[in-house]
Amino acid sequence: MGKQRNPQKLSGRAKANSRPLTRGDEESELSFSRRSFPVKLFMWDYEQCDAKRCTGRKLCRLQYMRSMRPGQSFRGLVLSPSTKTVISAADRNLVESVGISVIDCSWAKLTELPPHHFKKSGVHRLLPFLVAANSVNYGKVRKLSCVEAVAATLYIVGLQEQAIQLINEFSWGNEFLKINHDCLEAYAACKSSDEVLVAQAKYLEDCRKEQEERMNRFQLPRYESSDESEQEAENYNVTETVAQSADITDTDDTLPPIKETLQRAMPAVHTTQNLRNMARSAKLDLKPDAVECPYSDMETAPPPGVHFTEEMYAQWTAAMNCSELSCKES
Repeated sequence: MGKQRNPQKLSGRAKANSRPLTRGDEESELSFSRRSFPVKLFMWDYEQCDAKRCTGRKLCRLQYMRSMRPGQSFRGLVLSPSTKTVISAADRNLVESVGISVIDCSWAKLTELPPHHFKKSGVHRLLPFLVAANSVNYGKVRKLSCVEAVAATLYIVGLQEQAIQLINEFSWGNEFLKINHDCLEAYAACKSSDEVLVAQAKYLEDCRKEQEERMNRFQLPRYESSDESEQEAENYNVTETVAQSADITDTDDTLPPIKETLQRAMPAVHTTQNLRNMARSAKLDLKPDAVECPYSDMETAPPPGVHFTEEMYAQWTAAMNCSELSCKES
């Protein structure tokens, strides 16, 4: 007789399949919804990603996904860039019956992976044009994380509720659905891979036209001018420049009152400044030839105790005469 199998010792996969799909008394609704997820999800883990940011490992911790060693066989749908056939609604039966598997590795090291590890496993499918919303590759085309790739696959094949449940496990999950809403709806309406490619081309063309329209809104119309119009423009510029110069060099009679007042006050201001400079120089001049000059016959005399030379006295007299003349004219 052969060796009998102990029914109490089951493999990991057998244990997972033997778990009842009914909610326990002490189990929360969220935990049960994760455990009873209807689609089987797998990933080949090459341990190249940051464990804290890896969405595939988080799905494993939440019991959505199971990790496989590199090279382990899989018969379901494989999301891989090594094929030209895109995912479509025609792959729904395969997804529901066997499941989905992703390759969990760094995008920078994708070409370094051994091809025989996963090329011979399952049915390979390529995701159409989508934009990433994860924190690592936000806004980058086709640089999707594991959960984004799986959620997009579920959405396209017709399992929208499961896709929303899966992506909402992440804080930025709703942003992914919002950014790619139009293209996801277009892909989900297609029945075959060829139709998805047509929808992808149409979506990209619409995006290109929309971008051109936005650019044209901010562009000024082109000015097509002949030689005569250019000469007229030059003559206009010259005439305008001459007119502006004439306005600047206007006569004193047409100046505003404030300018006229300032112009009349300028001689007195210069005279006062000269007197201050002369007084400052006299205080600093300690030469022995300095003599005290009589100022009793002058109406306005400098401060007492100031000693001027004869030359400075002559300058003082001339400045005072100029100041009196300016005051009389004003």
